[in-house]
Amino acid sequence: MFRKMQFYQRMLLIVVAWSGLIAAPQAFAYKQIEAGGHHTCGLKSNGSVACWGEYYAGQNIVVPSGTFAQLSTGWSHTCGLKSDGSVTCWGLNSFGEGTVPSGTFTQLSAGRAHTCGLKSDGSATCWGAGKTSTGTFPESGQSIVPSGTFTQLSSGDIHTCGLRSDGSATCWGSNNWGQTTVPSGTFTQISAGGNHTCGLKSDGSATCWGDNRSGQSSVPSGTFTQINAGSLHTCGLKSDGSAACWGAGRTSTRTNYEYGQSVVPSDMFIQLSAGYLHSCGLKSDGSAICWGGGKTNTGINPEAGQSIVPADDNSCPDTNGSTQTGIDQCKTNPASCGITLADTNGSTQTGIDQCKANPVSCGIIVSTDQCKTNPASCNLFTQVQVDAAKQAGIDLCKTNPTSCNLFTQAQIDAAKQAAIAQCKTTPASCGITLIDNNGSTQVGIDQCKTNPASCGITKLDGISTNAFITPANKMIAGVLISGGTKRLMVRASSVDGAVDPLLEIVTYPDRKPLGSNDSWATDLAAAELSQKKLAPIHATDAAMIINLPPGLFTMEITSKNGASGAGIIEVYDMAVFP
Repeated sequence: MFRKMQFYQRMLLIVVAWSGLIAAPQAFAYKQIEAGGHHTCGLKSNGSVACWGEYYAGQNIVVPSGTFAQLSTGWSHTCGLKSDGSVTCWGLNSFGEGTVPSGTFTQLSAGRAHTCGLKSDGSATCWGAGKTSTGTFPESGQSIVPSGTFTQLSSGDIHTCGLRSDGSATCWGSNNWGQTTVPSGTFTQISAGGNHTCGLKSDGSATCWGDNRSGQSSVPSGTFTQINAGSLHTCGLKSDGSAACWGAGRTSTRTNYEYGQSVVPSDMFIQLSAGYLHSCGLKSDGSAICWGGGKTNTGINPEAGQSIVPADDNSCPDTNGSTQTGIDQCKTNPASCGITLADTNGSTQTGIDQCKANPVSCGIIVSTDQCKTNPASCNLFTQVQVDAAKQAGIDLCKTNPTSCNLFTQAQIDAAKQAAIAQCKTTPASCGITLIDNNGSTQVGIDQCKTNPASCGITKLDGISTNAFITPANKMIAGVLISGGTKRLMVRASSVDGAVDPLLEIVTYPDRKPLGSNDSWATDLAAAELSQKKLAPIHATDAAMIINLPPGLFTMEITSKNGASGAGIIEVYDMAVFP
């Protein structure tokens, strides 16, 4: 649900299809749906869990075994409450958000980098980021729980809220947008979002407070039975089962956080969940749908497949977490997986044999990573099929190198030769001004070829540019990255401190948002910036560390406080700052 930089990976998927098989059985229905940062999780009627979408931190692949009673998704981690009151978390654990303290709980809520749990006596505890309140992101005190008892908890970006038995609400943590300043009145439900909070009152009316830059706190007219605050948008469920969402995502331009996450389908729902750039709804028949970002899975956020609800599956979690054991369970006891297939002579054995030979036809979804490393364990691919698919990929690269982002040696040699020829005929275009003793520039060219450093030719480790910023004119700098993913530090500073800069990074030319920062101390890498003496001079200056793949990007500065002044954008390769 919360703003964050992402890492990108490219994957080659090999699909082998079978024909002539009978249809898959009915799946276990969902009883809860949870939208996170760039992933989604669903709790099934049998207590098992399915997650999909972004997986770099394991938030949707390494789903633990066992049965659960409640789920809560954070930015890059997920937590589940089991029927015995114990809690398990998986995914990112950079700040201890997945390290569960001892004890049993009755309710959970996962935030951006912290998690909170409600105990049976009404006391609350939080873990992860925010155990201190230094003001340096993410330590904003969101895990310092105030005294008293609660009936419900909700974790936001860097703040937390709790509902008390008398209907009053208490919020703690960052109040940089007024998100912890609770208005008067009593509530039946509380929901903490990115930098805003919403509450539902007993008469069905809803109110939101805090950040409203995208309209996420401007509640439409009407009454609601449930409210859920996302990062930059909010969704509410009405008594007739229809839904309404407001804030970012009222259009689907796929730029500037507009991914259609507030464009609600006409379906009827029993539960809603608002994430970062997507939303999900649960229907009365147990099926789930999601909308907004992630309707495709390109491997580059926000298109991580978080809105692609998996097809019917009857995955059988076993005690050791291995999907293969779940397959074996379905083979030996099909009914335990909801398999009731029968062949023409009434024997269930044919249905069992079908599941053995083709698990997908029975709705059994196995671990992608397991299939990659050991296809035979999934009963999906024989080694012959895998070898054939690999060879097909190799042949494709040979015949069409650009489809694999490769170049033939002939192409590389031709490009080198063209560059050499340019330097020979027009040395100045290559920045070569050396003249040797006999007046021949060619000797200087040869020197640069064999010893670039002697010509002042070095690897570019950083760039900077400056411009005058006004409320009506933002500063834009373009960056081209090649040669693999780079870990970069991007800094946006005001020369004299007059301008409070808002830094935004987007792709070019399609302007997909990759991240933003309006105060360097709120970035996840703030500690590293300070330790390496890379922090900007002014507290209001912006900076972040981000991984960017090869491509074109723009870094943009906007005057957040409406002032005018000179601004500087700097980009440095973090590889030179060990």
